[in-house]
Amino acid sequence: MRFIRGISFLLIVFVLMVMNAGCWNYREIDKLTLVTGAAIDKDDGTGKYVVTVEVLDIQPGGQDVETTTRILSTEADTIFDAIRDLAKQTSERLYWSHAKTVIISRSIADEGILPIIDFISRDQETRFSMFIYISDKKMAKEVFQAKDVPSENVSYFLAELKTIKNTIPEFPTATIKSFIVDIYEEGMEPIIPVVSSIENNGEHIPNIKGSVVFKDDKAIGYLNEEDTKNTLLIKDEINGGVFAQTIQSEKETKKLTLEIFKNNVKIIPRYVNGEVMIEVKIDTNLSIGEMMGDIKVSTEKEHLALKESIEKQIESRCEKTIKKVQKEYGSDIFGFGRAIKAKMPKVWKQIGSEWDERFKDLKVSVKSNVQIRNTALMREPIENIKR
Repeated sequence: MRFIRGISFLLIVFVLMVMNAGCWNYREIDKLTLVTGAAIDKDDGTGKYVVTVEVLDIQPGGQDVETTTRILSTEADTIFDAIRDLAKQTSERLYWSHAKTVIISRSIADEGILPIIDFISRDQETRFSMFIYISDKKMAKEVFQAKDVPSENVSYFLAELKTIKNTIPEFPTATIKSFIVDIYEEGMEPIIPVVSSIENNGEHIPNIKGSVVFKDDKAIGYLNEEDTKNTLLIKDEINGGVFAQTIQSEKETKKLTLEIFKNNVKIIPRYVNGEVMIEVKIDTNLSIGEMMGDIKVSTEKEHLALKESIEKQIESRCEKTIKKVQKEYGSDIFGFGRAIKAKMPKVWKQIGSEWDERFKDLKVSVKSNVQIRNTALMREPIENIKR
């Protein structure tokens, strides 16, 4: 009897091993068309969605694998129908797990992008880490028509640009996940980078600069590079990069280029006499990258004067951007409401339901403190030392 049980057990183990060997949903890579990115538009005439995807065609060739990029586009009443129709344009199944970017036209963004975000996030293959961009072109699919792209794939090129964000902090990073978090979190509204194009040797190359301000899931305004940089500074999303500084004298305006090494921001809500106020403290560690003009920092007095000038300009720029957003858009993209809710929950219960109106008149003060690294190494420009 034990012998029979032993044989039966071995047979069951053998069958299970055979059944579970390998991947149940394994697919040959050369049987798939890899989607790297998508652009979503709406036809003004028909009202239908225009879905365009950038795909990689993989051609095995011994030890080497060749890839080429091509564009597929179609039009349908819904995004789902459009994507299903795209599959008819290729003999292979579209595979979305490698998709890096989704570009949305400004006209759709004005109407609201939550239906698109919801559709993308429900797909089992798409990832919440996909980057979102708003196109400044009439049709978002025009971005894929760029010819002069180093990686030969616009979607991957745009995804790679986010790695230099700290070097050129002129645009935010927005993903499917971060957008969903921002629109559902009280006291916080999202911003999404704008993708445009610049001319390079007669060709056009994608370029990311500035951002679109959202209220819930609808686009309501635009911030240029300077305002976007100030917004990212307030949100503590800058820990590198450069920015220009001017020093006004009686005779001329002198220019400095400063490089940020470290930045730390504290948003401190205060409740005084029934009124909520916000204090933003910005501590920045930076160095002088370039001095243009006769700028003297050889003495402690001159060093402190330069430090004070930089601090005042940071405060002025940030306060100017905050007032602009309050007056023109009324959208709390800085997360001031979120800070109040986290640090003064009882106060938030009283004012949270009317935060949209309160934010417009919210008193905000910015206090900057900078530490300049390298003035001890080079107190003056070379031209001054030579004299």
